[in-house]
Amino acid sequence: MTSEEKLEFVRDQMVKMWEEKRELEISCPYCLSVVPAGAPACCGTLTRAVDAILENQEVAERLERAYRIAEKANRS
Repeated sequence: MTSEEKLEFVRDQMVKMWEEKRELEISCPYCLSVVPAGAPACCGTLTRAVDAILENQEVAERLERAYRIAEKANRS
């Protein structure tokens, strides 16, 4: 897997957790471990990947909120 594919693999697992609204085990594409639900990350690379995905999600949500506010302002 390329580094982009590994990051996407982690993101897909996180999306599934968000959809199900619960923690699930996560398969680490970096050290090939399986992290049980609720356990800390198995390696620093997985930690950094999860942090990057969470940061990206937060930015996307803020942009979406800003677009909605701008849209409302334009309708007024």
